[in-house]
Amino acid sequence: MIFRKKKNYEKIIYVIFLILYVILLLETTLMGRRHTDPLLAVFTGWLPFKNHNATWNIDALYNIFLLTPITFFINGLYPFVLQKNWKCKVVILSFMISFFIETNQLIFSLGTFQISDLVYNTLSGVIGGELFIVFRKVSNS
Repeated sequence: MIFRKKKNYEKIIYVIFLILYVILLLETTLMGRRHTDPLLAVFTGWLPFKNHNATWNIDALYNIFLLTPITFFINGLYPFVLQKNWKCKVVILSFMISFFIETNQLIFSLGTFQISDLVYNTLSGVIGGELFIVFRKVSNS
């Protein structure tokens, strides 16, 4: 009985963090953006190079870790990383979330649609799945 209550509290915590992170994700990727030409830089953003004004472009690093928390929290609710072919499921989930964000940026002219974002965000989701496996092994030991 105590074990079941602990699992319920754990799921509630995952739900709360997932909701908060989705709000933060939508704010940083869609709602908090200015209107721009969404096709301005479709094939850019691959590496963190210095810009023309000597500042670093950290968008690549930002995108590599953008979806890590969301796949971690979703796995906390529905641990599909424990199933067969979990990486394929995480790749599809991450790509669909990233595609949703990029498509909305394209439709509503918020930010820019970039191929690199799709790739890095998908990688980010896989990192979240891997971190969930490590977290689960450490917490069970």
